[in-house]
This record gives sequence, structure tokens and C-alpha cells, in this order.
Amino acid sequence: MRLGPVSLLVALALALPTAGPASAAPGGAPRDPALVQAEAALTSPAASGTTPAPDATTALLELGRAYPRLSPAEQRAADRLLARPTDKANDPEDDGYTVDEETPLCGATVCVHYVATTSDAASPAYAQQALDLAEQVNDTYTAAGYDRPAGDGALGGEQDKVDLYLADVGSKRLYGYCTSDQPGGFSVRTRWAYCVVDNDMAARQFPQHSPLENLQVTLAHEYFHAVQFGYDYWEDLWVMEATATWAEEQVFDDVDDNRQYLRSGQVGRPELPLDHFGQSAQYGNWAFFQFLSERWSGTTGTMPTIVLDLWERLGARPGDPDASSVAGIRHVLADRGRGFRSVYGRFVGALRYPEQRFSEGDAADYRPARPVRSRTLSRERRTTPRWTRRVDHLASQTVRIRPDRSLRSHHFTLRLRLEQPRDAKPMARVLIHRRNGAVSSTIVRPRVTRPKARIPFNRSVKYVEVVMANTSSALDNRPFLVRGRLVHD
Repeated sequence: MRLGPVSLLVALALALPTAGPASAAPGGAPRDPALVQAEAALTSPAASGTTPAPDATTALLELGRAYPRLSPAEQRAADRLLARPTDKANDPEDDGYTVDEETPLCGATVCVHYVATTSDAASPAYAQQALDLAEQVNDTYTAAGYDRPAGDGALGGEQDKVDLYLADVGSKRLYGYCTSDQPGGFSVRTRWAYCVVDNDMAARQFPQHSPLENLQVTLAHEYFHAVQFGYDYWEDLWVMEATATWAEEQVFDDVDDNRQYLRSGQVGRPELPLDHFGQSAQYGNWAFFQFLSERWSGTTGTMPTIVLDLWERLGARPGDPDASSVAGIRHVLADRGRGFRSVYGRFVGALRYPEQRFSEGDAADYRPARPVRSRTLSRERRTTPRWTRRVDHLASQTVRIRPDRSLRSHHFTLRLRLEQPRDAKPMARVLIHRRNGAVSSTIVRPRVTRPKARIPFNRSVKYVEVVMANTSSALDNRPFLVRGRLVHD
């Protein structure tokens, strides 16, 4: 789901909550947390402030996954939430519009459904604009090698066309969402999708960017979810959201709405695992796929091929590998002659000087996170403390050592002691940031306690950073030790 900042009254993603006392069913039985979350996502009224709404695409996807375990009463409630707007009109508990009221507008692949009256009303011009953009997005993805979304028969009125409904979801702090009303449990691994998008992108509800720009990136993001459902409806949620946010950059590069999430991902919070879902990290980690796209520049159509190759690996269609998210990434990197350990180490290192490693890295939202520890060394203070940092899986932490301005001589050297946990598949990089803007790096191997290169440490050096990465897929809280010592040769 494509989201905006809380301060602008739009939704941020939350992890599924546990069912509490307020989520009890009649008779006192706890209600399923997936149902509670989906209800919150689709019924939250517009508010004036800071309470975020759950992510509707993710909440409904989790509800669809949870459906087989729900009680009959909960399944009836889930059916209402998963229903298309044209199926909700006769239900007194839900908003919607009837098939007789709505006007379908169809292109080669997509049908846009809208009404001329009620709070859901959209103008014919806006509906045509939505159709044109949806067809453009579809054509971009299919030209890049992606499957078009799975067909739903004639549920929307025309055979196997993707149905896009315009409705006033902005009143619920949503730009839009995609979901599936296809029945089935885990055995139904691929599913069709339908999407709902706000009926006007009015500035009073979405003051950031123009209505056209908001519609563009919403369709790019949500339609990519529809494509993903056709590969594997049950794929890891973080990679679904991260690659959908990445897709915005590929189709409508000039809007740059996705930059607002960078501070929530490893750009701003490198201590959170790459596959973390929650706190909007899954949106911010589109930067990882942007890094891969720029490192391997091959394209299919107008889009980088590497993410297409990943979804071919993740796919659960007949004959597909059906890999998990991180395993799929490891495979596509191995196909390119690179190991995940090395590439992830380069990625977290690149986050320390993004202006040189990303094509748009000089943007303010790319600014590096603060180091977790910092110390200035001088003639009087020649050693750092023994910094022990515990790093979770697929995450990193950075310490920084600065030379005091009094170190004028070129005969000062920084020597490092670095101990790394072998079971964490560690990848440590020493980055030398010079005052002239140049940055050089040295890899510190786990079997070496000091880097082979002697690190000059005088006024020409702005600071030295040690980036400690845990590249394992599961091992958390692994200890890294760093200690620095100033030596005069």
C-alpha cells in the first residue's frame, strides 16, 4: 500500500496487534487479530492528528491468509471487508455502490469503476486519467517482463480485466489499496487482485504533491501488489512492500514520494533487520533494491532486471522455485557471481556516504544515521573504549573515530582491534572519510584482528568509521568488538 506521512493524515504501516479486551467477540471470545487489524484499516475515520491507521493492503492480505482459521461469524465479517465496493452496497454495515449506479470505463487490460453521485463520486475526466495511468503502469510492468495480474474471470464485468474502483478512501486516510476476494487457503498460492483508489486525490486530504502525482505513485505501488499476488500471495510481507515502493521510483521517478520512508528503513535505522516488518521499515528498505538496481544496470524494457529475476525466484506458480525472500535474493546475486555477504556489506557501507553511491543520494532523506558510538583521539587521549555492539541479523551498526585537529603530523596511524562473531557471517568495513570528500574502504576479515592497511590519521582525515554487519538470516544479538589506538610512527 502506498502511504504518506502521519502529519498529513494518511496511513503508516503497523505490525499486526494482538487481540486485546476491546477486540473480544460477543460472548467474550477473543477476535482474530487479523480481523481486528483489517477492520481498523478500513473503518478508521479521518482524524486531526497523529494516530496512524493500519496499512490496508497488508491488513487485508493478512486477513485473506487468516481466513481458513476464522470462525463462521468472523468469516462473515471478513467477507464484508474483502468485498468489492459493488458488492457492499446492500450490506447496511458497509459503504459501497451498486452495479447499476457505477459506470465502468475499460481499456485493454484495466476497467475503472466509478459513480457520479454520493461521497464516492468521481468525475469522468478523473476516471479516464486513472484508466490511462493504470494502463501505462501495466504496460511498463509487462514490457519489463512481469506477468500481468492474474485474471478474475468476469467478476468485474469484463473477462479477466483488472478492476480498479474509485471511492472516497481518502476519508479513511488511505490513498488506495489492492486485495483479493479469491477464496482458498495456503494451497491457493497465486491469486487475482482488485484495487481501490481514492476518487479525487483532493488536496484537502492529500496536501503533499499534486493530485496527479499522488495518483501516479499510488497506481505504480498498488498495481505492483496486484502483479505480486500472481507470483506468490503468501510471500514475505517486507519484500512485497519494499519492492512495490521501489517500483514507484522506476515508473514515476520524478515524484520521489518514496523518499519520505528512507528514514524508517536502514538508511535511518540500520540496526533494524532488512527483513523487519513494522515501524514503516518495509517501505524504507526499497533503498536496498535501488542499490541492487544501480549496481547491476541491466534492464528489461525500462526497468532493472534484477528485481524481476527476484520475483521469478519467489514465485509459487507451477514449476517456480518458491524461494523465501532472503533466499531468493541470495540466488539472484549468486547468478551474478556475487555473494550476499559481500553485497550486503557494500550496501550498508554505501549508506554511510550515499551521495557517492546512489544516483539520488545527495537528497536530504538519504543522510546517514548517527553512529552508535563516537570518540575523538588526540595526543592526550590515544585509545577508544572497548566498544562491544550487539548486532541483529541482516543489520549493521557503525562507530566513528575522529582525529583531533592538533594531529598535524603525517606520522600518526590508527590501529584497530576488531573481533567478529563467525556464526553471524560478519562483514566489517573500515571507511576513511577525508576532508576533501573522498572516501576509501577496507574490508576487515573475521580471521584478522587488525586491518592490513595502515590507516593515516591526521588532519587530512575527517573521520574513520567501522561498519559492522551481521549478514546471517536469523542470528540476532551477535557481539562485535571494536577498539582503536593512535600510534605515532
